[in-house]
Amino acid sequence: MTLTGKVTPLDSIANLEIEWRALEQQCDGSFFTSWSWIGPWLQTTGRKAGLFVYRCYRRRHEQPDELIALCVLGRSRVQRRRLFQANTLALNEIRSKGCNMSIEYNSLLAHRDVEAQAWHRFILDLCAADTEWEELCLSAIPRRCFDYLQNRALPTEILVDEQLSPWIVDLGAADTLDRLLSRYSSRRRWHIRRAMREYEKEGSLEILAAKTREQALRYFDRMCDLHTRRWNQLGQSGSYANPLRTAFHRELINRNFDRGEIQLLQVRCADRIIGYLYTFLWRGGVYGLQSGFHIESDNIKSPGYISHCLAMVFSAQRGMRSYDFLCGDSEYKKNLARPGEPLVWCRLQRPHWKFTLENLLLKVHRRLRPAETPKRTVAPKRASGQNAG
Repeated sequence: MTLTGKVTPLDSIANLEIEWRALEQQCDGSFFTSWSWIGPWLQTTGRKAGLFVYRCYRRRHEQPDELIALCVLGRSRVQRRRLFQANTLALNEIRSKGCNMSIEYNSLLAHRDVEAQAWHRFILDLCAADTEWEELCLSAIPRRCFDYLQNRALPTEILVDEQLSPWIVDLGAADTLDRLLSRYSSRRRWHIRRAMREYEKEGSLEILAAKTREQALRYFDRMCDLHTRRWNQLGQSGSYANPLRTAFHRELINRNFDRGEIQLLQVRCADRIIGYLYTFLWRGGVYGLQSGFHIESDNIKSPGYISHCLAMVFSAQRGMRSYDFLCGDSEYKKNLARPGEPLVWCRLQRPHWKFTLENLLLKVHRRLRPAETPKRTVAPKRASGQNAG
């Protein structure tokens, strides 16, 4: 078996969709590497210039070449520390301002039988391609994919910017609130039940899923409003200050709601809205991308905890196997879930004197600066408030 690949400018999005959806069936990729995400991203950016497609083929004796890996590469020029500039390619992203949609579980869309070999071939083909790149940005790739690169001799240097774990709940035997809460500490159970009792003084709690695409879009708009209000109170703009991001998610909902891959949930107490949850449904997993909650004056009430607990039970009752909060440092994620396989944000740099100088100066700076109290980390290049209530 021989693998061979090539990088070409993006020409026809329609033809790429046909190839992508066919290959998806042979891959263990995430929602973020499915055409359900990639298609709306390409559509809303409105760009073809500076976008490339990588295709990798498996060549077998006396058989037609088989497409076994795909990705989109976005070219841009970035500047760091006011001194250093680099021509970059980014995996399934555009690093230009406003075009970054905060991807997670990023990867090559690669056939499950040859994933490791496809990654190695990808880097070798990229180094041989005439795309004038100096740095390859790989955002939020699974740790196993990073290990594929580390374990191979490659003509690049690997720099790790960040490593974070998504927060995941196994929904097995969580189809009732009692069963879900039984896995938490007595203090956590008491906290959640006390908050629920406080809400129930007003009326019964209820969780509703949008039934139509139009209703889902209305829920999304209301969620964005609640989300933005909260982050404005904290002096930040939130995830949807960028109109391109809002347009992207509306396009994503429009395209994929009827495919059963998008879920918008409304949480109510009697006639009052507590909040909204925006999730993806993909191969038995629920991925909680965003939320928006009513700001409560009563500290006893915990709209985030209550909404997510109800959503987990709701999902388990519908046969979903896991509930993924994605990356982030919110306390409710740590209290309700366990860390999954880490995701790595890294860069592959081709040999160049400016990178040698930049990395040397950075090492010197880190040695000379006084020790600081460790701060909570957030994924780089994510929008303010991404995946937070």
